[in-house]
Amino acid sequence: MGTYPEVSLAAARTRCDQARELIADQKDPVEVKRVGQTASIHTFKTVAHEWLALQSKALSADILDMLRTRLDSYLIPRIGHRPIGAVTAQELLGALRRIEARGRHETAHRVRSLAGRVLRYAVATGRAERDVAADLKGALAPLLFVRPGELRAARWQEFDLD
Repeated sequence: MGTYPEVSLAAARTRCDQARELIADQKDPVEVKRVGQTASIHTFKTVAHEWLALQSKALSADILDMLRTRLDSYLIPRIGHRPIGAVTAQELLGALRRIEARGRHETAHRVRSLAGRVLRYAVATGRAERDVAADLKGALAPLLFVRPGELRAARWQEFDLD
């Protein structure tokens, strides 16, 4: 529970009571403490920046700056503090909906893809169980476009401007 005098008797008793509650819930107090410490080290932000550093060998500086800006602007403020293995699809969707609400549908799709790349890296390095961004395919507003040839050959009566 700690060494005296750094840990007071009252604090030691409190820690002992907490450990007993964990044991009563069939949980190992040492394992709970270890997982908590590991989770605080492996946040979405730290793993994302680690992934970005690895990408610096293969991508140009301009692309890296763009990816870093997207991470720092859209994802890290919303889910950066969360342990990477505890990020849920709903949390990620909340961050993406904020982007969509500003009318930036393409950016929302790109940010979802970026989050998926970071989460897949976390899975590959054993810090997350799965990529929750994959669950969000189709959850955002669809991107619609027309082929250039179809646009050039279109007739005015094909357009419904109302």
